[in-house]
Amino acid sequence: MIENIILENTYLRKFEIGDAQDMFEYTSNPNVSNYLAWTPHESVHEDEMFIAMVEGTDEKESIYRGIYLKETKKLIGCIHIYNISWKHMHAEISYILNPTYSSKGYATEAVRSVIEELFKHGFIRIQALCIVGNSKSDNLMKRVGMNYEGTLRKYAVLADKKAYDMRIYAICVE
Repeated sequence: MIENIILENTYLRKFEIGDAQDMFEYTSNPNVSNYLAWTPHESVHEDEMFIAMVEGTDEKESIYRGIYLKETKKLIGCIHIYNISWKHMHAEISYILNPTYSSKGYATEAVRSVIEELFKHGFIRIQALCIVGNSKSDNLMKRVGMNYEGTLRKYAVLADKKAYDMRIYAICVE
């Protein structure tokens, strides 16, 4: 459904095993995993295993795409589309960006393009969650046109085994 997408500064495509080193740059960063359910990766091998797992994913249920810099072809992040409902035509997205490349518009460009692509395929609602306090993610969701719908109390258990409140945002076809 979502194949290669070429954008102004980035492009999206499926991961390749050669991307593991670039992926490790951000998956090993404790500041990245602060807001996630996994702990920082300790070796590139963990990223190689993740890429191998993703290659076998049924894309009717879950879609992963890497975010690559157009100029250098470097992997700088990823987007995950999941909780896909073909009956109700809605899905949830999440994203991770290497902090070295944040505040340059790359994640905004990528997330906006995925939302547009999903709408082109007949989806009517796209939602995303972020932990309360993750202002960068909050701001990104607002920039791509998502609306804040509320806070889900004690909704997600993260790597530290604590439950966190999550903010939910969504955008719908008009």
